[in-house]
Amino acid sequence: MVPGRGRQSSVRPADGKPVTPVSYSSFSSLISDIGEERVCGGVHFQYSINAANTLGAEIVQTTLNQTVPVREPTALGGILTCTAAAAARRRRTP
Repeated sequence: MVPGRGRQSSVRPADGKPVTPVSYSSFSSLISDIGEERVCGGVHFQYSINAANTLGAEIVQTTLNQTVPVREPTALGGILTCTAAAAARRRRTP
């Protein structure tokens, strides 16, 4: 569940006992745990979890390899560029 959205419960509905918070040292360990829970819950088969994890890793790697660094514009430079563009548009209109 996304923090700040929806209802989050700190007790188990079945017995009312408190739920121990879980923390992860990395995003990949979270993904692995979620996959195991889906298999145990009967929602997915292990081969589909493995295939999804492999595909997801390939998509991330491809995306990271194709990103191009973009220089952050300075505040003043952005304002001057917008002002110059607006002035140029005004000059073109009859």
